[in-house]
Amino acid sequence: MTSESTVELATSLENLGDGLLGVCRALASMLRERKEKRQAGVPRPKETSATGSTPEPIEARLLTVKQFAQEYPAFSEGRLRWLLFNRQWNRFEEAIVQIGRRILIDTKKFHDWLALPNEERQGRPRPL
Repeated sequence: MTSESTVELATSLENLGDGLLGVCRALASMLRERKEKRQAGVPRPKETSATGSTPEPIEARLLTVKQFAQEYPAFSEGRLRWLLFNRQWNRFEEAIVQIGRRILIDTKKFHDWLALPNEERQGRPRPL
């Protein structure tokens, strides 16, 4: 190793050390601020999902047919039952959760199903 390369290596290591020192100082400052906020009684921000919004609890997303019809009056109970009866052809099965005989509609998946193009919602042809 030549003396020039040794000097370059030492300079690089010194710059790297300065960079790491800066990161450590920033982290220490951030932790200090958090501690001060906690001691001042400032509430912590709610955790968010990858999309940046607060995740909706799954219980709030599942509704019975009757509850769904009340929550979304554009869809009558009869229309929902028709969609459920024909779910194997109209892909509505993607929007439901069935536990035994009970059928629950997942509101998030329903909105995803509704966003499908009309041709996809009509799905496979019915057998004769």
